[in-house]
Amino acid sequence: MASTVYPNEGGTWNYGVSGGVHLYSDYFNQVRCHASSTQNDWGYSSSGEMAANTWANNSQPTTAFQNNRAYYRVC
Repeated sequence: MASTVYPNEGGTWNYGVSGGVHLYSDYFNQVRCHASSTQNDWGYSSSGEMAANTWANNSQPTTAFQNNRAYYRVC
């Protein structure tokens, strides 16, 4: 499962599960600081705040049976 979204806040958000073992959330915004994060049954992980015009990349281990969630936010 992989998705690309173009949020109302601007930018590009890619998220999903890669190879069945990595939950990821990658967000790019050209004009605002931003961050991406993931959460599943094993815990929470965040990219930390990134400056405008930079990718916020985040991933963590997962399985298909996890309660996988991906997020982005702007500052």
